[in-house]
Amino acid sequence: MKRLLLALLTLVLYSQATATNYDIPTEVREKYAAIYQLQPELLSDGSIALGKGRRYFRRGIHVLYLEGDRFEMGYQHGRLMRDEIAVGALPGAAAALGNTILSELGRPLVASIASKLLYRTITDKMFENGIKNQPSNAGDPLLDGYGLSEGSGLSFKTIVHAALGPESLTVLLGNNLNGHTFSNGGVSPNECSSFVVWGNATSNGDLLIGRNTDYPLNGSYDRFPTVLYFNPTDGTQKYMAVTSAGLHNAGVVGMNESGVWLDVHTIPTLDVSPEGMPVFMIAQEVLRNAKNLDDALRIFKTHHPAAGWAYLVVSTGEKRAATVELTHSQTGVRMEDGDTLIQTNHLLTPEMQARYAAVNPATDGDTRARYRRVQSLLDSQRGKLDERGVAAILGDKFDIDKNEPAWLNGSIAVHTTMTSAIVHPALSKIYVANGTAPVSQNEYIELPLVTLDPSAFAKTPYDFFANDQYKRANPEKAEAEQLFIKAKVAFENEIDLQKSIGLLNQTLQKDSSVPGAYFILGILHLKLKEWENAISVFNGLTLSSDMHYSLLAHYYLAKTLATRGDTSKAVTEAEYILNHADPAKESLLIAAAGSLFEKIQSGGRVKFKILDLPLMFQEADMISYK
Repeated sequence: MKRLLLALLTLVLYSQATATNYDIPTEVREKYAAIYQLQPELLSDGSIALGKGRRYFRRGIHVLYLEGDRFEMGYQHGRLMRDEIAVGALPGAAAALGNTILSELGRPLVASIASKLLYRTITDKMFENGIKNQPSNAGDPLLDGYGLSEGSGLSFKTIVHAALGPESLTVLLGNNLNGHTFSNGGVSPNECSSFVVWGNATSNGDLLIGRNTDYPLNGSYDRFPTVLYFNPTDGTQKYMAVTSAGLHNAGVVGMNESGVWLDVHTIPTLDVSPEGMPVFMIAQEVLRNAKNLDDALRIFKTHHPAAGWAYLVVSTGEKRAATVELTHSQTGVRMEDGDTLIQTNHLLTPEMQARYAAVNPATDGDTRARYRRVQSLLDSQRGKLDERGVAAILGDKFDIDKNEPAWLNGSIAVHTTMTSAIVHPALSKIYVANGTAPVSQNEYIELPLVTLDPSAFAKTPYDFFANDQYKRANPEKAEAEQLFIKAKVAFENEIDLQKSIGLLNQTLQKDSSVPGAYFILGILHLKLKEWENAISVFNGLTLSSDMHYSLLAHYYLAKTLATRGDTSKAVTEAEYILNHADPAKESLLIAAAGSLFEKIQSGGRVKFKILDLPLMFQEADMISYK
């Protein structure tokens, strides 16, 4: 450990000499000096104005109309939502990579040094490459961030680290799977579900889009749901974003005035590099400039991102759709087949499938189950779908593999569903969900699509409807899910393992049918070296009807027993895996069990090291089995 610490410290000191400059230029502050003098003003319609910007509140949704150049719109967003931004998703997203490392290493000094190195070698390098590779006609892409920083009071560095946090984690995950980093960290940060339907698939032939954004920042991302309406004065198009307070980029979920819609999906892959251009920068340029599907595809194909992504892209006026599948060095396009198109978190084009990394059975099974469940529901509702039918799909909690309701893996509406939207372009409507995750089981509120009229918005009638059937029918399971969310927040954000354990125990008292929650509980006990508690949890989990979790329990029970010196029982547990695991599904676990078996048989010492337990809490599995 001392050698690792010394090596990390040396690398950090070296990187400091070439650190990225995140200072806001003096000339920028001088150019926009007048905007700093503006103060928010309460108007008679209940909105709050700052210059040409407006802030509204509609049934739990923060609605912002932004007008000006990039700096001015960023500043309006930051200033009008300063209080919410300070405690919202933006600082949480900026700290995500560091928190991942701290929860893994458990030693603040080592984690701090490691985090600084990873920010420098991944996040900062991505930022530098993004600026270098911007199209010559894109204008200054930093002005958005400069304005948001000045308006919100958060540093520009925090703004950048928040915007690049998801991609940084996915690059780190890819590096870890390649064995190219000292850390086992890196979590696929958003596990999203989207679909588009039209023609014979809907009740009247109209095109409809359904979108769930899944992201692990419970309690902050879903705390301040925000819809942004951008009215640029630089000659580019109007566009909108479904997001959270402070997250200013429309490249996650957005649509422009030409009717081009896009939404993003994380794809685990080994084909990653911080030399790529940040994908949200690419997507932002699509929304600012694309007039049709071909334009959007051309822009996506022009740039190489840092990690793996898939975008559902819909040209609503043309009734054409595609998914763009991206890794660092290759791009694939999957066009619509008939009148539906679905995307979750794996690659489907033949030329791209080999670049998908099935991290573990839980993650891979989750994305494929969600895909098949959406397809099943679209088939069963064919010719009947309207906005409420789309909402029912987005709020669905059924695991198609287990043939039962589920809230941890395999369901479309999951504990990390932070935003949810339904788009009806023919009526110029978008419905956006409010409340806490999973937000797709709350209310959906009608808002205008792309273009908001500040003079009429506050007095315009609107529709809304509830989508809470599951929560009303399954109150105990819904309460268990909320307790699980609190346990996840305690682990990932508060780095409080004991608190997380207590909340997991409460979760399982409400709903004892979730093997993934038992598995996480056992791993947390191991992290705290509470051996007897871990053994008790894993002994019970070996009896689970879920084969994957039963095998995981046998493996970690084997290693725990070997660490404790009970090699005879450890061998028996390892042998169980070798004799019962399906090589097609559990090759990684079989390899780990075989290595452990050989080490025990040869008389080698077995012990848990600090990097042996890289937990993916939201997926209830491990990045690797060691």
